[in-house]
Amino acid sequence: HGHISSRVAPVMAATSVSAASVGTGCIAVRRASHPRAGVSCGRDTRARRGPARPPDNNPRRHRPAAVSPFAEDDAAPTGGSEPDSPALDRAKRALAWRASSRVAAADAATTRCPDLDVYTEALLATLGEDWRARAPDREGAAAEGFSSAGISTALDHLAFERLQALMEKFEVSKAVEVFGTMRQVVVIGAGADTRGFRVPWPRGTAVFEVAHEDAHAFAHETLKAVGAKPNKGSSHRRVRCDPTASDYRYGDMEEALARAGYAPDVPSVWVLQDVGSVDIGKWNDLAEEIGDLMCAGSEIVAHAPAGPASSALVRGFAAAGTLARAYTAGELGCEEVDGG
Repeated sequence: HGHISSRVAPVMAATSVSAASVGTGCIAVRRASHPRAGVSCGRDTRARRGPARPPDNNPRRHRPAAVSPFAEDDAAPTGGSEPDSPALDRAKRALAWRASSRVAAADAATTRCPDLDVYTEALLATLGEDWRARAPDREGAAAEGFSSAGISTALDHLAFERLQALMEKFEVSKAVEVFGTMRQVVVIGAGADTRGFRVPWPRGTAVFEVAHEDAHAFAHETLKAVGAKPNKGSSHRRVRCDPTASDYRYGDMEEALARAGYAPDVPSVWVLQDVGSVDIGKWNDLAEEIGDLMCAGSEIVAHAPAGPASSALVRGFAAAGTLARAYTAGELGCEEVDGG
């Protein structure tokens, strides 16, 4: 897969392949037709890891399934005046870091970030004019696994490019007409993500944002106030689940995504951002769970943690039946502030 320096922050790109073919040394993407054409993607059936979980009687985990992924998400909770929870504080610090890395070379007295989308600026405005005080320095951001503005933009381009590849493979080449949700984008991060609104996703794309519910409440309240809407014909779904939390249980993300309308037999692109601080064991668990949740031909783009563990991430994806490639920040044209 190439050499990965321990001094740079790699960005991962991965695609689902047959686990059986990996063992024989023949890496072949599993043949799949789109379910809208009446043929299943042939997703592997795997047993859930670990012992059976006891019944979960928490009513907050048992929201009814969404009637349609295109429905408006007006049921999101609103924020209060209580101090920020650790998850919300982390989301705000990640937001401030992306903004500060964008204006690193600008006048230190400016309070408005150039080149930031209006939705990110709206979220940033809630932090006040001293929002820079919330931003960690470069070393702190690296320790917390935050993704800079340059890395975030690189992930945008990679995700959109891979989504176009899925469209060509499953739709254009087969002359499949778009009806309903034909493709999915799943974003896992610290929260306060604006990809569902600022990126011009094609009609028929459902964007699922996976983050802690406190981060969702903050972002929903702010973005609704400024009239944020996804691109026409696409949708944005909030998935209240934090797979990086210490109390996260394997399988919780599958249940949360299903409630939001995610279909595992529909091709998907997964974007992982601001999660680079998790240990290698949790990364491998996350890679395995994502592999179980996406059909053949789906892809992942992720900002991986820097250091010696980065090469182990490629092996972790391979063990989960996913072919992975790594790029350094420099190879993607990111600036020095982005980690290389």
